[in-house]
Amino acid sequence: ERFTHKTFGSELAEGYSFTLRFRYRIGIDVLLYQSKQAAHSLKLRISDEVMGQVGKTITHFYDQNRLSASILYQPPGPIGLEAGYLWWFQERATAGQYTSRQVFRLALLHKITLPAIRAKK
Repeated sequence: ERFTHKTFGSELAEGYSFTLRFRYRIGIDVLLYQSKQAAHSLKLRISDEVMGQVGKTITHFYDQNRLSASILYQPPGPIGLEAGYLWWFQERATAGQYTSRQVFRLALLHKITLPAIRAKK
């Protein structure tokens, strides 16, 4: 769901408009290297995400596309490091015009392991 503040020219106006957004994401992780004890691993992560929207004021279903590729390094323990590239192609507020962005990102990942829940007898 998406709520967008209404505008009048370049000024904000009263109220919001609502559109419903659909997301479809497909991705794959390819294992490039893993140590014999499985303590270290290196993965290539590739994904594509397409978004569409519907609503009374929407003229085009297509909203944006995000294509990404990254390298994920997982050392021993719960902390991992991911460095990647994201190409972001998005429709602008004026229908028929598009913006293309190039994003480089660095992420610190933390894997959380929850204790097993025991079944009651």
